[in-house]
Amino acid sequence: MAALGAIGIAWFSWREGVSGAFGFLTGAVASAISFWLLHRLTGNLEAAAAGRHVSPGRVALLSLRFLVVGIGVYAILRTYEVSLSGVAAGLLLTVAAITLANLYDWFRS
Repeated sequence: MAALGAIGIAWFSWREGVSGAFGFLTGAVASAISFWLLHRLTGNLEAAAAGRHVSPGRVALLSLRFLVVGIGVYAILRTYEVSLSGVAAGLLLTVAAITLANLYDWFRS
């Protein structure tokens, strides 16, 4: 994911300048945070299914990950006026990394 992030930042920096690079970085960080929150949510749901205690407040907060990430991205877009196409591409970074990892495993097996 870091390699794709570096390639994306270089591409948007060349194509749209600092605004594009910062937009891609913003989207990539938001995508990584969303993935991290999803990972924690599934861990908490697994713990609850195994009978361990999980705080309902924590599960509710992690379930609202799109709202939390969306508010952060909206604030950055309004405050810094970064490239919208860069943010959109950055938000797809995690999906691209997971897809490439799965293709690599598929062709390797």
